[in-house]
Amino acid sequence: MVEFVDVDKQKFTAIVERIAVFTVGIAVNDNTSVGTGVLVEDGAKRFVLTAEHVVRDVDPSRMRFWCKPAAPLIEQRASDAPRNELQSLTYGYVFPIRAITTDESADLAVLSLDPEFRLPGASEFYNFSLSAPLTGQSTNLEGVSILCFGFPVANSKEVSRVGQNVYNFTGCACHACYYDSALNSTLWNRISISFSPDANLILRYSESEGWFEPDGFSGCGVWVATEGATDLLWKAVPILVGVEHHYVKRLEILIASRLSSIVNIIARAQ
Repeated sequence: MVEFVDVDKQKFTAIVERIAVFTVGIAVNDNTSVGTGVLVEDGAKRFVLTAEHVVRDVDPSRMRFWCKPAAPLIEQRASDAPRNELQSLTYGYVFPIRAITTDESADLAVLSLDPEFRLPGASEFYNFSLSAPLTGQSTNLEGVSILCFGFPVANSKEVSRVGQNVYNFTGCACHACYYDSALNSTLWNRISISFSPDANLILRYSESEGWFEPDGFSGCGVWVATEGATDLLWKAVPILVGVEHHYVKRLEILIASRLSSIVNIIARAQ
């Protein structure tokens, strides 16, 4: 019997693997608080892009970053991970942060890195010029598949306790949905926070569909997948279009900064 390969599943896996190399976990306050960041390069400049509230009032020298190892992602909940998979845990890497540029109104932060810094593991910097064609089209994404990839703290497993300190293994997770222009045009009057629809977008996020509660997703990239019309072979090319920063549980939505806000803060970064 001839078995057909699930091409869509393979494409999804390939895209998530590419997004993972551009994504870092961020641990602050002695690893007691977790967020997510995106590794970005713009010309010779290199950054970690994240939500402003993730790094607010945090000493940069005490931030720790988790990078993708040189191995494929494992599709399972952290709570199901056997002990032998948790033997090479890391407290995270220290990155050479030169400056921090923030935009509290957009809930965005850019951590400027030493341009000579070499990333550990399989991590890579996302070439921000790939997002340029979509800079003026962030509202024209109707029906496009959207992916968010980050480190929700609900996807974790206790490893050990030392005194009052609890050490957890935190896994990553991917959320997929479709961009819905009707949702983005009608829901803002029900949101009691000061983020405008011009600078932000709304994504559906329902825990009842099996997603983790997204605390820790803050700062993760919002991505779309593209493929070149002239390419002979399909390639996984995720394009960054936003950065997630808030979860409104009662409305089952995520709020993310649009690409235009990201362009503005990167232009200001040192």
